[in-house]
Amino acid sequence: MNPHIEQKPDALSEAEAERSDARARALARRRRFLTGGLSAVPAIVTLANKPALAKNFCTISAKLSGNASRPMRGPCGSSPGCWKNHALRNNASSWTSTGLSPHGLLTSLFPILKTNPWRCVPSDATLLQALEKNCVIQAKVNGSWVDPKFPKAFTAQIVAGVLNARFFGIAYPMSEEAIKASVINALSFSSSLNDSKLKNCKDKVSTLTDTLGGYNNVNDECIVL
Repeated sequence: MNPHIEQKPDALSEAEAERSDARARALARRRRFLTGGLSAVPAIVTLANKPALAKNFCTISAKLSGNASRPMRGPCGSSPGCWKNHALRNNASSWTSTGLSPHGLLTSLFPILKTNPWRCVPSDATLLQALEKNCVIQAKVNGSWVDPKFPKAFTAQIVAGVLNARFFGIAYPMSEEAIKASVINALSFSSSLNDSKLKNCKDKVSTLTDTLGGYNNVNDECIVL
């Protein structure tokens, strides 16, 4: 018997075994790759969807829908224009949970605006008028009433800030108490003003207006119900 012929089957078996092992190793590597890739997908989707979820569930309409399974994700804040639009539609139903009315007086919410040396013109300006920027804060300097030239959006932003704080709660970056304290700090209770003090007030008011302007413009949409 030819020894080479007798050894051929064993040689073939070894070669097939090697090929089989190679296929098994390749399949194992592919399985690990696919498993690892699939496990990464949810994390990627979750990260990608977080801003979208925050945007969709950080609005007045989302809060009013009362969907507890999809809570709001802060920071939340709607613009003065958004609150103005809600005040003009459906009897201001979105204002109800804030406890405020579009027809309430600005000086009732911020009494310092009628405390010497400050006044609001008109004196009976409403919250809606403040949101529309239709009121002016004046200061008494050296016995005369003057326009301190505060940012036109000042009263609109402080009113929207309080509405947002009451409506969105802790999802809004600033509490109502903090907003009111900041207004008092900016205007001070000083009964006498001079040009230097007035400039200092103007700088503080401008900073507060810019800060609230950023907080009050987080939401891109404003669906009026």
